Amino acid sequence: MVGFDDVLAASSAAPPLTTMRIPLLEMGQRAATRLLGLVRSPGDDKRQADVLPVELVRRASA
Repeated sequence: MVGFDDVLAASSAAPPLTTMRIPLLEMGQRAATRLLGLVRSPGDDKRQADVLPVELVRRASA
């Protein structure tokens, strides 16, 4: 079994849950940058995907 987001409870579950860790700070920074860009230039709404690295945190569940 594998979870997502590596919340604190994942490591203390029985058995400890394997999860995917995502870079929350970087995700927030990118979102804020995009939002500010849209506020400054409303007509420049360029739809694009942002791909962030994830890390597999192996624990006893997988």
